[in-house]
Amino acid sequence: MMKKITLLLTVLLCSMTALAASTDYTGTMKTNSSQGTTVDNNAVIKLDKSLLGLYTATIDNFTLNLMGEEVNFGTLEYSNMIGIPAGNGYKTIKGSKTIDLTQVLGEDGILSMIPEQYRSLISLAGLTYPVTMEAKFNDVEMTATFDCHVTVSVSFMGFDVPLIDETVNKEFAGVSKNQPEPALYLVGSFNEWNEEEMVPLTLGNDGKWTVTQAMDADAEFKLKDEKGEWLGAVSDGNFIVTKEQVTDATLLTLSSPGMNFQIPVAGTWTLTVDKENLNMVISGEWNEPIPEPVDIYILGEVNENSWAPNVGLLMTKAEDANIYTADITADGRNDGFNYFSFTTKLAEEATDWAAIAPYRIGAVSEGDFWVTDDMLNTDLSLQAGEAAFKIPTGKYALTLDYDAMTLVIKKDLIPGDVNGDGKVDVEDVNAVINIILNLKTTEDYPGNADLLEDGKVDVEDLNAVINLILAI
Repeated sequence: MMKKITLLLTVLLCSMTALAASTDYTGTMKTNSSQGTTVDNNAVIKLDKSLLGLYTATIDNFTLNLMGEEVNFGTLEYSNMIGIPAGNGYKTIKGSKTIDLTQVLGEDGILSMIPEQYRSLISLAGLTYPVTMEAKFNDVEMTATFDCHVTVSVSFMGFDVPLIDETVNKEFAGVSKNQPEPALYLVGSFNEWNEEEMVPLTLGNDGKWTVTQAMDADAEFKLKDEKGEWLGAVSDGNFIVTKEQVTDATLLTLSSPGMNFQIPVAGTWTLTVDKENLNMVISGEWNEPIPEPVDIYILGEVNENSWAPNVGLLMTKAEDANIYTADITADGRNDGFNYFSFTTKLAEEATDWAAIAPYRIGAVSEGDFWVTDDMLNTDLSLQAGEAAFKIPTGKYALTLDYDAMTLVIKKDLIPGDVNGDGKVDVEDVNAVINIILNLKTTEDYPGNADLLEDGKVDVEDLNAVINLILAI
């Protein structure tokens, strides 16, 4: 009889043990407090279900941002928590602990937070630190909040005085290490769509999948899980990824089966996939190559040309760089101004502007860009488009850097035109006198005041300007 009872107890105990379960949730813990936000990666909450169906949650290395300092509380354990159904397979549990801060910080650590001149007058009267926990979980994921209210009071002249009263909150989001997730793979033109050589994604503690893969320009790709289900883009055709979507970390919506993603430029791309919310972020360095142009033409009203898509002044290219130069004359046909821009291709017909639209280069401006004297000899930015440069009458030397997309405009001044107004007259005489008398410097004038080129501006240069005026 005794053997039967022993056997029965053994079978019953084994059966009850089988009902008990343990799940480790790994993820991110974040402390939000008045002192800022601290994120502790790779946090783990171990959830044990007892024989009675009650839950015990254990958190190792529990830290908080408390009064501006990182405080480690070691291991926290919440026991005998009841799991309450929360719908859709979830349960919630609640627990509370009260910690004596002197066990964590020590009395000296608490007193160090008090101004030194007051420490001899007071003594610690009370330190309480309740930490309540509320978690929602299922077999796959857990979210938990920890609400903490810190109060520290001191005894001063027989009275208990509150010293610290601070609320700190901590959040946890994690996924179960015990729950297998369907694998996720990357496949595309970079591996010739070979499903035998698909690239696996890695599941992170935040529940998102990541992979980094080098791809050629115009590469196409999709995602596939171990069930054979495809995840692609929401699009009528290939979804062309833009530079802005990469640099701005735009959330790209996924759908099943979806269409191919396509990236126009070559690069090494990191995909971060949120399967639960069906979105993805593509990140990486977008290095769009600039094709080397065969020719660059100046469009517009220079060197007696007129605005026409089939007429342009060919610029001279440097042998070893994408640097283009040209000398132009602006005759001031538009109330003292001329307009010009650039193109890498000319049209065949005088009215076919559409033919060169993709090849036009202009100023960084919403309209015409007015070139003033202070913009001469500086780098002016260029961009694809039709915005023209508006320039006063005169002769100029242009230098265009196609790689940097910049333009430098230098004015070719006639000898003796010190003030740069296009003529030599008494104003230039005054300019040289100002420099000689140190009323102004050569940097105040665009023209060369050192006509003799002897390294100084003096009476000899003044006589040279006067001789030019008198045509001697």
